[in-house]
Amino acid sequence: MNSHRLTSQKQQQAQAQTQAKSPLTGFGPTEETATSPGSHEFAGFFYRADIWLDAHLNPISKNLLMEVYSLEQLPLGCIASNDHLAETLNIGSRTVGRYIKELLADNYLILEDFNGNRRKLRVNLDRLEPRQIDQVAGHFGEPPRQIGNEAGHFGQPTSP
Repeated sequence: MNSHRLTSQKQQQAQAQTQAKSPLTGFGPTEETATSPGSHEFAGFFYRADIWLDAHLNPISKNLLMEVYSLEQLPLGCIASNDHLAETLNIGSRTVGRYIKELLADNYLILEDFNGNRRKLRVNLDRLEPRQIDQVAGHFGEPPRQIGNEAGHFGQPTSP
């Protein structure tokens, strides 16, 4: 038997044992369901760069926008109730209502439909104002900005 194949089989067995012991077994997509269309298993929470980098949004607003955006991808769109969003984001239902009202007023969210009982929300991607990655000090090789002047003093440099 080929030693490479034997090693591969041992690695697969070890990986299967590790997965079986994992406390997250049963959560998230499996290899089969992750690639199947229509799979709605929780795979993680990923931010769109334009939402993550919008300097005008606080963390709760970003989380709420990303949840709405994720639900938009479903066939019916985002028709989630405040209670559902509150449970998902681990905040209060009234807090969700206040944030939705504020995001609608600031044009970050669009109310696509409301029939008196159920609403349909959509993220207004045109409204997002992401900072450019290269403008964030200290990121991606950019040296951090120096605080203070050459003499090591803070404030305005003195005139001669």
